[in-house]
Amino acid sequence: MVFTLIRLIPGDPAEVMLGGFATPERVAASRRDLGLDQPIAVQFIVWAKDLLGGNLGRSIMSQSP
Repeated sequence: MVFTLIRLIPGDPAEVMLGGFATPERVAASRRDLGLDQPIAVQFIVWAKDLLGGNLGRSIMSQSP
């Protein structure tokens, strides 16, 4: 449910993280680094595996775990 709700939020997470003045190349690189260029099923499997392993990711603002 959380995964689905996150995907329903409007906007591109990579663009939001980088701000409105990011170049398309930086946005594409960020999407690749975040795994957002993968199919949604692959994103879900990676997300679920990380969640079960206790990895909740990095903070968007502070970049801390």
